[in-house]
Amino acid sequence: MAIDDSPAPGTPDATSGAGDAAAPERGDIFARADAAAERRLRADARRSAEGGSRKSPRTGARRGGAEGPGAPAASASRGEPAAAAPLTALGWVDPAAVGTSSAAGALSTSRLVPVEPPLLPERTRGRGWVGPVIAVGALAFGYVVATAFWPLSNVQPSISDLTVETPIGEEFPVTWPADGTAALAAVDGPGGTIASNDDALPMASITKVITALMIIEREGLRLDEDGGSYAFTYADSQEYWAYLVADESALDVPVDGTLTLRQMLEGVMLGSANNYVDRLVAELWGSQDAWLVDAQAWLEANGLADITVTDPSGIGPTNVATARALIALADRALQDPVLAEIMAEKSVTLPGAGLVENSNPLIDDAGVVGLKTGSLWSTGVQYWNLLAAKDVTVGQTTVRLYSAVVGQPDEEGRETVSRELLASLEEGIQPATAVAADTAVAHIRTEWGAQSTIVTASDAEVLSWQGVAPATTPEYDVELGAGSGDEVGTLTVAGGLNETKVALALTDDVPPPSFWWRLTHPLDLLGLG
Repeated sequence: MAIDDSPAPGTPDATSGAGDAAAPERGDIFARADAAAERRLRADARRSAEGGSRKSPRTGARRGGAEGPGAPAASASRGEPAAAAPLTALGWVDPAAVGTSSAAGALSTSRLVPVEPPLLPERTRGRGWVGPVIAVGALAFGYVVATAFWPLSNVQPSISDLTVETPIGEEFPVTWPADGTAALAAVDGPGGTIASNDDALPMASITKVITALMIIEREGLRLDEDGGSYAFTYADSQEYWAYLVADESALDVPVDGTLTLRQMLEGVMLGSANNYVDRLVAELWGSQDAWLVDAQAWLEANGLADITVTDPSGIGPTNVATARALIALADRALQDPVLAEIMAEKSVTLPGAGLVENSNPLIDDAGVVGLKTGSLWSTGVQYWNLLAAKDVTVGQTTVRLYSAVVGQPDEEGRETVSRELLASLEEGIQPATAVAADTAVAHIRTEWGAQSTIVTASDAEVLSWQGVAPATTPEYDVELGAGSGDEVGTLTVAGGLNETKVALALTDDVPPPSFWWRLTHPLDLLGLG
């Protein structure tokens, strides 16, 4: 039986017009798929037919039996063997089944699965939300961790300094002398020198302090040095007596001997020897006029106003100064180590002069370190002067006090007045409380509402100076997490003559921000709030 290779009725062929007409309705892709499927079907049928023709007769007879639609009728009796039917190619194929195939209407009715791979990968449905959820969760976790551990450098506490009031130093109970002028001061006292008046009076031999400083600077004399030597003759000894006749202070000299520069200065400052100072000026400057030019320049260079000099010994009444100016001169003189050492000596033995005692009547008083006496009779008035310095210890502070007494009527008076003035000054600089304990120094506020106050942990006592209020300088470093009572710095209180430091402490805790505050204030943590 021959197989009809023509398409079954209603089945479009890839080469037929009907197939081409139906393709546009289903689209080109579906048309090509159907045509390819039909071609494969026919090819499979042909291969099956060729394979069947190669089967054994037995196999073909069995398949062409009663089960096949085109098989010959079975023998009437199973007991008799059936007559052998002629072998026919594809005899097992039912023409009706092959000839009636359902029309390929749509791709969904095809019994074949396209072998081409899909043009687009198949998308898994129902899992598209997983990625975004993970991403959002990771961002949220990162935000929480970042805000929880972000440094707090941008949200440090806000600290406002407060005004610390300090009492003004009370006036010293000073009783000024009725005659002449006087002044008092303490070294580095911020209120300056206090004086009874600013009258410029003859300073007499106190002028020698200026001359001695000029000589030391000119010769470059240092401690433990003697300097140059000066020879003396019998004529110099005779001149010494001439000074005494003129009612000038003088010391004898070693005939045919020498004195060192150091010894000459000791005779000038302790014995107030006019003949010694005049000899030094003549040797070093050549004349008093040359010395005077340098002296005026020296006073100006050292800022010593209100002092006028006309000769190196102070014998002339035109060597005048105010008591206030003499205090400044005393401070300058004690800054020179050589002159300070000489003025502190109580006595010295000099060749020709013998034992020379310090003319300063206060030199044996406790703490007195010098300086110089002076006396002058001028126009019927006697001027007894004394420039003195004394070191006193108040509490744990050593203070140098100065007094200048000019124009007292007698020698005893200048000594008494000087002691009384120094005692008044010492009494007036006793320690006083400048800042009490628990004084508020600064206020602390945080952005999350915590507050505290920085206060002094104890009293601050300083040596006051009349008319001057101690100055305060706070220094503190407050860290988040500091607790009540913790020390966070110091307060420096500078009084008139000294300064002291007291600890600063907190009145309340200064806690770091809570986790919730961190979480809700990211811009503040970043410094952008």
